[in-house]
Amino acid sequence: MLLGPLVEETARLVRASLPAGTTLAVDACDQPVCVRGNRSQLQRVLMNLCTNAWQALPATGGLITLRLDSEAASGCALLSVADNGVGMSPQVQQRLFEPFFTTRGAAGGTGLGLSVVHGIVGAHGGRIEVDSTPGQGTCFTLRLPLCEEAVPAAPAAAVPPPAAEPAAGPLVVYVDDDEVLLMLMGRLLARAGCRPHCVSSPAEALQLAGDAAAAIDLLITDLDMPAMSGMALAEALQRTRPGLPVVICSGSVDAALLQQARRAGVAEVVAKAQLLDDLRGSLGALLPAAAAASGVPPQVPQ
Repeated sequence: MLLGPLVEETARLVRASLPAGTTLAVDACDQPVCVRGNRSQLQRVLMNLCTNAWQALPATGGLITLRLDSEAASGCALLSVADNGVGMSPQVQQRLFEPFFTTRGAAGGTGLGLSVVHGIVGAHGGRIEVDSTPGQGTCFTLRLPLCEEAVPAAPAAAVPPPAAEPAAGPLVVYVDDDEVLLMLMGRLLARAGCRPHCVSSPAEALQLAGDAAAAIDLLITDLDMPAMSGMALAEALQRTRPGLPVVICSGSVDAALLQQARRAGVAEVVAKAQLLDDLRGSLGALLPAAAAASGVPPQVPQ
């Protein structure tokens, strides 16, 4: 796929949402720059980086620069997003791509954006370089392998399977309609010693729960999903699979949600912004009983 048209289209989308005082400049080389990749995923990467750049600018505005070039010596396409905003300390830069790490607090973001960006770029055989100085701004540079001729953009792929499942460990079902988050959580759960089974709809989760051979130990579900909410899924599971521990994750947790969750038999409600930290406690508290029944001790993430 040619990156030039993708850069121009992304710039148009970003400019439409920028506040007054903020400028987006595009600096693209004249020669065609081609890579093999998924257009929608790479656009998601650029949109995320441009959004982060905008949020790093002062209230009075600033400059975001989107650059496209190629480097013959390394055989790489170079895509960069730079801003003249607040910049980042070395300590923050070391943790940038950790899942759920955020500097914006619970109300400012989930901390998933850059970890997703890192995963997408890695899946395209590329890498990310970061150059940032406090008070002087930040530049993210993506290095993607060049290809010699234009090829059709890869179709939107189905949800990638998580990392190879361990032979033993508690079976944890994760339900979310966000495909990238499904991939990320599958890897995190596998790293924790679980056997993750990630599905993109509550209907799939209900079908799996209806299989008597599926010895599910724990189910984690997003709250807001089309067709059926995570709360409705939890209520249905209490009828079809009573006793199955269910954890609901939501972007906003309040007293009303907690009360509704108790009535639905939900074991725990966690905020998405703190999902990784809270998930450690959930696994530690909810899995031992299931592990004792199966005779397989769980490995809880540290």
